[in-house]
Amino acid sequence: MAKNTINQTQLKNNDGWQKCPESATYVSEFSIKFNGFNVDLTLSRGMKLKLVNTTVKYFTIIDLATDGSDRAMILSGPVALVSGAITNLYFSTEYMPYDFTYNYNYDRLGYDTTTSTNQSGIVGEVAVTDLSLTVDVPAGKSVEIITSGQYYGGDIAQTNIKCDGVTVKAGRCQTSNVTSLQFTMIASHTPSPGSHTYTASVGRITGSGTILLENEVAPFDILVKAI
Repeated sequence: MAKNTINQTQLKNNDGWQKCPESATYVSEFSIKFNGFNVDLTLSRGMKLKLVNTTVKYFTIIDLATDGSDRAMILSGPVALVSGAITNLYFSTEYMPYDFTYNYNYDRLGYDTTTSTNQSGIVGEVAVTDLSLTVDVPAGKSVEIITSGQYYGGDIAQTNIKCDGVTVKAGRCQTSNVTSLQFTMIASHTPSPGSHTYTASVGRITGSGTILLENEVAPFDILVKAI
């Protein structure tokens, strides 16, 4: 009787991951983009990604967007991307491919990102331009809001996540006048059921300089999901 054997090649081909034929570049902590739209033939919302960005990182594709003439993808994962090369990109359509330990909650209510140029000369509180997301919150649900962007300046800046004009959470960070500072902030609350509008604002808290919001380099974005 013949002995059944499994070689390393078979194991590798059955780990649930497939090599992505397109290369990706960094956009922000939870988004990447591809040259053109050929990747639409391979990737779609809900698929899982494995890539190397300093270390091996895992994500779920939660939305598709456009970045000029390129395809952008919004990701969710336990570890943020950092500015730099993205290599060894693999995708999977399986529920739990090999070594994937993170699953995204698909109760996504909405996503928005800035389409504006940089906002410079910020001293007092100003709204992030072109960032306003209106969603319908189901009864009995709380909401988690995730926002990210990039500062440059040298003073302490404050970001405010707002629901219907009222601050849900404020976070502060020391910006730099040498290198840009990327940030991500997460807030949660329980609004009344129905329609609510989420926005963000930025202002200088201490210091004598101004804050630059680098929307052209890393678009300010906001993601709202029911939890």
